[in-house]
Amino acid sequence: MKGLTHYIVGVAVATFFIDAVQMTLIDKSWIILLGGIFGILPDFMDFRFARYLIVHDYEVTPGHKELNPRVVADTIVKAIDEAAQTGKSVKIKLHSMKVTQDLWRQYSVQFDTDRKEVIARIGPLVTTGQAEQPDTAPKGDKAMAVAKYKSDINHTYHLATNIDIWHGNDYEFVPEGDKVRVDFIPWHRKIWHSLTAAFLFAPLGLLFYGLDYEGILACIIIIVAFWSHVLADQMGNLGSNLLYPFTKKRSRGLKMTSAADPFSNISFVWGAIAIIIFNFNAFNYTHTFMMWGIDNYNGINYFIGFGEYFMLIVVIPMVLLKLGIKFYKKKFITRTVKEDRLSDEEKEALESLAEISDVVRG
Repeated sequence: MKGLTHYIVGVAVATFFIDAVQMTLIDKSWIILLGGIFGILPDFMDFRFARYLIVHDYEVTPGHKELNPRVVADTIVKAIDEAAQTGKSVKIKLHSMKVTQDLWRQYSVQFDTDRKEVIARIGPLVTTGQAEQPDTAPKGDKAMAVAKYKSDINHTYHLATNIDIWHGNDYEFVPEGDKVRVDFIPWHRKIWHSLTAAFLFAPLGLLFYGLDYEGILACIIIIVAFWSHVLADQMGNLGSNLLYPFTKKRSRGLKMTSAADPFSNISFVWGAIAIIIFNFNAFNYTHTFMMWGIDNYNGINYFIGFGEYFMLIVVIPMVLLKLGIKFYKKKFITRTVKEDRLSDEEKEALESLAEISDVVRG
C-alpha cells in the first residue's frame, strides 16, 4: 500500500482503543497519531535505512556520455553465473543516471528465460515525473545489448524493468537447488516488515508516556499499528517476512490488493476514514449521530451499529465504484497487457515499484 494509506489505517486502528480516543478528546493527547507514525514506519525503515545498508557485489550504469548497454547486460549475466558456480548470493545495483536537474536517462533490463538471455536497452530522457521526452531515445544496434547466461534461473518476470529516476533498482541472485532465484529489490519487506519487529519499537510508548497505564496503552498502539502495515501489505502480491528472524524469506501475499492499484488504496483510505469518524463518535460522551435501533455504543451494540454503518458507508460504495471501474475499462480502454496475465513476479515487481516511487517522492 501507499504511504498515506498506511498512515491513515494506522490511525484508524488506534481509534479502536476507547481510552486513547477519550485522551485525545478530553486531554488533547497526541496518542492517536502514534498509530499513523508507526503504521508507516516499516516502509520508512526500509527506504531510509535498509536500502543503504545493503552491500552490493556489483554496481553498474550504462555510462553517461557514451551510453553502453553492453556493460549492463554482461554484468547481470556475470552475477547470475557467479551465484550458480559459487553457491552464494550475488547482489547487483543498477544506478540511475541523472542528466540535468529534472531529466534522467532511462534504460531497461529484461530477462528472457526461454533463450537464457538478458536484454539491456537504452531508453529516452524522462522527467522526475517520468514523462518521456520525445525523440531522445538512441537508435540502432548500440542502443541494445544481449548477453547469454549459462545457469537456469527461477524467474517468470518477463516485462522490461525501467531504471530511470531516483536511486535505481536492485537485484539479488540466490542459489536455490539447481537454479538461481532472482529477487527484485531484495531489501524490501524483510526485517522491518515482520510482526516481531514491532516489539523493538513498543518500548518507545513508555518513553513517550511514562511507566503507567498511558505508557502501556501507547506500547500496544505502536504494536498493532505496526502490525496493520505488515498485514495490509500481506494482502498484496509481494508479501512480507512475517516472523523474522524465525523466517528468512518473504512469504507470498494473498493477492487481494496491490500498492500499484489505485482502487486498493482508495478502498483502504475510505474505510479507515469511516472507522475514525465512527469511533470518535462512538467513544465520545456526546454522540453526533446514532445508528438506527441502537441506543448506545457499549458492548455488543457497538459492533451491531458498526456493521450497519460500515456496510452502508464503505462496502456498498466501494462495490459500486469497483463495478463502475470495470465497466469503464471494458467499454472505453483497450489494454495491451492484461493484469490477470501477469506472472506473480511481475505483479510483485509492479507493487514494489509503486511503493518506491511513493516513498522517495515523499
